[in-house]
Amino acid sequence: MLAAVGIGLLVPLAQATPRPAQLPLPDLALAVAPIPLGVTRPTLELPPAPAVPAPAVDLGTVPLPPFLTTVAKPLPQVRDPGRFKCAFATFRGAEGLADCGVHRLLDQDVGGARDAFEESLATDPRGAQAPSAHAWLGEIALLERNWEGAERHYRAALGPGLVPELRAHAELGLGLVALRKGDPTEATRAFGRALAARPPQAVAVVTRYFQGIARLLAGKPAEAMPLWDQTAQSGAPPPLIGELPFWRGVALGWLGDAEAAEQSLEGFVRSLPSHPLRADALVQEGYVLLERGRPGDGERRFREADGLAPRPELRPQLRLGLVRAYLALGDTPRAASAARRLAAESPKDAAAGPALLVVADAAEKRGARAEALDVYRQLLRLPLAPPLQDYVSYRLAEGLERDGVLAEAKERYRALRDRGREEGIAERAAYRLGSIALAERDAGAALREGETLLRAGTMPELREGVLLLTGEAAARGEDPNRAAAVFRIALREFPNSPRTARTRLALGWALLKDGDPESAAREWRILLQSADLETRAQAALALADGAIKGGREAEALDALRLAGTLGAASPVADTAALDRGLLALRAQQYAEVVQVLEPVASRITEFPRQALVRRVLGLARYRLGEYDLAERQFREAATLAPAEPSSWLGAGLAALARSRFTEAEDALLRARVAIPEVAAVAQYGLVVSAWSRQDARVFRERATAFVDRYPAYPVVGPVLYALAASAADASQVEETQTWVRRLLRLDPPSEYAADALERLTTVARNRPDILRDAYRDLLARGGGREGRADAWLGLGEAA
Repeated sequence: MLAAVGIGLLVPLAQATPRPAQLPLPDLALAVAPIPLGVTRPTLELPPAPAVPAPAVDLGTVPLPPFLTTVAKPLPQVRDPGRFKCAFATFRGAEGLADCGVHRLLDQDVGGARDAFEESLATDPRGAQAPSAHAWLGEIALLERNWEGAERHYRAALGPGLVPELRAHAELGLGLVALRKGDPTEATRAFGRALAARPPQAVAVVTRYFQGIARLLAGKPAEAMPLWDQTAQSGAPPPLIGELPFWRGVALGWLGDAEAAEQSLEGFVRSLPSHPLRADALVQEGYVLLERGRPGDGERRFREADGLAPRPELRPQLRLGLVRAYLALGDTPRAASAARRLAAESPKDAAAGPALLVVADAAEKRGARAEALDVYRQLLRLPLAPPLQDYVSYRLAEGLERDGVLAEAKERYRALRDRGREEGIAERAAYRLGSIALAERDAGAALREGETLLRAGTMPELREGVLLLTGEAAARGEDPNRAAAVFRIALREFPNSPRTARTRLALGWALLKDGDPESAAREWRILLQSADLETRAQAALALADGAIKGGREAEALDALRLAGTLGAASPVADTAALDRGLLALRAQQYAEVVQVLEPVASRITEFPRQALVRRVLGLARYRLGEYDLAERQFREAATLAPAEPSSWLGAGLAALARSRFTEAEDALLRARVAIPEVAAVAQYGLVVSAWSRQDARVFRERATAFVDRYPAYPVVGPVLYALAASAADASQVEETQTWVRRLLRLDPPSEYAADALERLTTVARNRPDILRDAYRDLLARGGGREGRADAWLGLGEAA
């Protein structure tokens, strides 16, 4: 048996093959932390004041023309007293003077007749001749177009002493005066009394004609037509027959028979080109054409009438017709010009204000705001009813505010708030003043307007806006407690408002500022289910910001996922995306990092921030094994921020993973001069590069320097094993022993220790002293029965 052992000791031991030396790729673990979002309280946009209902404006249809006629009232048919009555008239007394006046009037000496009648009345104002003298003086005043004088004398004549043949004339004269004064109702009564006096046929015909005109001008065209038919069949004089188509045309237009009206008026205009009513007829025909949907033809008729120098009473109708025609044609500037002329020529005309108002509204609708404001200013110079004046003033203030003329706008709003006659407009004006104060960062003034409106009460349409104005002003004015209270009222009273989500968001910020972050977060979490996408995103950002500041990364990542999905239109949207990428990287969600940050990288223009995005993308790509894309991102980051060593480190390691050793070493050499954490990884990368390209000399130099400088680095074991293996392969026994000893000292539990000792026993076969120590270390490390037996045999052999 001894012989066998002895023989065994002379036989070389069967050696276990040690594992080959392998250096793992460096672990790229760059420190990245989420950035505080810096989310600030968003401004609560107030709802606009409810629109002021526009007053009902009706420019009418076919207007009634102002009365004018060429049909003369017939003089009373009496016997001529003769010239003799005027001889020695003074000695004949009052009656003789009256007879002289009749003679002179029949002789067409109107002035002499007037003198005689006046002298008769002066001689005996209560005599039997007085009623007749007054009647004749009324006729003279009518001829001279002295309407007041005619009315005075006719009324003085109508007494018990007036002869029957003059009574119908006096009533007829009074009716004509009433028509001239624009009182068709009184004219109708006077004409009725005249016909009741059974005048001669010639007088009755004219009276019925004028009675028809009075009925028309009273708005009763259907009653006028039979009177005119009777007139036309009763031997009417030629002037009446010629003029009648004009009045018939007007009546037909009022009766809605526009085609017949146009024919009648057109016939009158063409048959009597020099008639005084020709301009009136053209104006009437223009209106009829407007009713028939032919504004172009109507406008031509109006301009033709304007060229005839129409009488002043007709000009308002003419200008209004042009306004309507131009509006129908869509020519608002010319409509405005016509309306301004109407207001300038007839400022007291009832149609001036409505015409200008319609023009202003039309200008607003087509975007001509400056033109609308000019019209509103002109409107305020007209005598308007108080409600209309308040409406126009408010619209002017609105336009001024919109155009940035805030000083004048506020002045007009204050006047309406303090002195307005329309309560709804006054409340709107106060609300607008509060809104302007908020825009001008005068939260105190805005709060005063809001609180005043809340105390006084507002119309329902304005209530929510006033609550939001008050809450927003309180929030900006450092009174978050009041702001939260008012916002809660708004949410309670208007739960279905489209502004509910924005109000709840503002409530959350008020609660946060009031020192109640838990309640703020609760309100914001409610918004995560809101249909208002932008507000949902803002709430998610607010929650994420709080979670980041509190170190609750999982909660922050969930909130940012929602905000990112919704695409928040926020100034912190890119920061939010970057934070989401950083948090996803820390959560090892590398695909999500790429999905989130790839679209953002090119959008960020700030170099340091874009470099960070590229660096995080490089890390994610590296962890996904996409080394080519990772290197590209790291190099872009290094270009944007050359002084940041981690970008060069990432580029170097990604290149190393692709066996691009030259590029890898160039980048790693740039990175190793940096902070120790980066320099250690860079140095190790250089070690791996030399090992991978099998440059033993460079490897030994780099690895030696690495383990000398970073003896506690996690991969020092594999590096020392590689150094030992390299020395063993070169049959360098002492150097091999040195690296094995360092491995056992620096990394005692290393998985490479046994393999290193095996390599040492192999290379130290002829060095019993080293061999004994190696086997003792192998025995000390334990191992299986077979390994321990081999160690004992080796130890015996070494002995």
